[in-house]
Amino acid sequence: HLWKVAIVHAFICPEPFPYASHVICDDIQTNADLVLVAHYHKPWEKKVGNTQYLDIGCFGRNSITEASIEPSIVLLDTTTRSYEVIKLKSAKKGSEIFNLEKYEEAKAKEANIDQFIQSLESTSFQGDSIESTIKNIGNSENIDKEVIDLISKKIEEVKNEN
Repeated sequence: HLWKVAIVHAFICPEPFPYASHVICDDIQTNADLVLVAHYHKPWEKKVGNTQYLDIGCFGRNSITEASIEPSIVLLDTTTRSYEVIKLKSAKKGSEIFNLEKYEEAKAKEANIDQFIQSLESTSFQGDSIESTIKNIGNSENIDKEVIDLISKKIEEVKNEN
């Protein structure tokens, strides 16, 4: 039989995606042997029934969250009914394009803020000002002073707006 290859630019995913309209490959009815998928930026591969789905990922990385993606092409051999994913040798590494150190620092700071907010939720306030309570909790939880100062500044901004 013929080797049926479909090439689509639609948001087809291997599993549910929470933030956008998409189709999960398991829900597609097709007689294609190979479906080459685009639009979803992360590479993936999945066999559903007799159909192989392949997404080589984005060709160009748009954001730091795509730093680990290695731009690639796919080479189809219609005689042997096979394909090969070839990484682009000319593509720079994510660390050469994005400042991954600053990104990790920002993620750590965000995690500290989340941790601090969670500790506030489990604390009962007993007459102290919110600022002194935040400083006390921050000190007891070993939260970076920079995070405490940022939260105090935000509280002060809200007070001044009212």
